[in-house]
Parts: sequence; C-alpha cells; structure tokens
Amino acid sequence: MFHCELINSDISGSDCIIVCDVADDMLKETAIDSKFKVKEDFKEICKNCKFHNYEEE
Repeated sequence: MFHCELINSDISGSDCIIVCDVADDMLKETAIDSKFKVKEDFKEICKNCKFHNYEEE
C-alpha cells in the first residue's frame, strides 16, 4: 500500500503506477478515477510524491 496525497488515503501499488503514468503523460487522464484529479495541480503533486518513480530494492 502507498499513501496517495491526491486523495489522502492508501492505494495499491498498481493504482499508484497508473496515476504516476497519467501524471507523466504516458496515459490519458481518463485512465484514472476522477477522485485523483480533484486537485487542480494533481500531476505536480503526484510528481513530487516520494512514491513517484518508486522502486523496491
């Protein structure tokens, strides 16, 4: 589980990856639920998250 600042809740790793891909413009915004897009600067918030581009060791 990863804490997502966009919704102030924990989300699965797979959801986190999809939201990150949208923030990086690799996927269209329609790929994620609207709850992740409520904040106007959601892409920047996501890009600045410690879990963005996270890799397990």
